[in-house]
Amino acid sequence: MREIKFRAWHLETKEMFYEGWNKRDGCELFRTKDDMFKYGEDAELMQYTGLKDRNGKEIYEGDIIFIDQHTIVVVRWGLDCWELILENNEPYIDDCLGNFNDLIEVIGNIYENKSLLKQ
Repeated sequence: MREIKFRAWHLETKEMFYEGWNKRDGCELFRTKDDMFKYGEDAELMQYTGLKDRNGKEIYEGDIIFIDQHTIVVVRWGLDCWELILENNEPYIDDCLGNFNDLIEVIGNIYENKSLLKQ
């Protein structure tokens, strides 16, 4: 069974949090060491795909991926699987991420490393 985990990009502080996910009062919340904030109001939530790249790094929705020594793509949820999407919003391949995780490397994410998509 796939481990269900999330990370959150805090919109105000511009920081990525991996601390954990809780549910309280019907709201999804992240707890940092000092504070708690709500997904949707304060942060963008990204789900763990359950996969790791060739270096053992966890792959999350919104990650920027280097594949085939020349192509940079973004991970997002498709109709029924995690997809690799080119910057122009076209699918990189007609298959799911899980079939290629031994070939890919996470090099950043769409919040902290947006400049990678313009290369």
